[in-house]
Amino acid sequence: MDHLIKVGEVAERLVITKMGVYGMVFKNKIPAVKISRRCLRFRNSDIEEWLDKKSQKGNGRKNNK
Repeated sequence: MDHLIKVGEVAERLVITKMGVYGMVFKNKIPAVKISRRCLRFRNSDIEEWLDKKSQKGNGRKNNK
């Protein structure tokens, strides 16, 4: 079984606020596990994979050179 982490841990890892994490979940931009109506967790492996995919895409800026 994969290790589940809390919103605060994800926020610290991404260097954003907890509200920022909730916003990303609401917009389906980050994988999350809804345990109950008021309980949200994240699979550590999902976050690692998500971060890997994000870093492979680059920074999103066009190279104007």
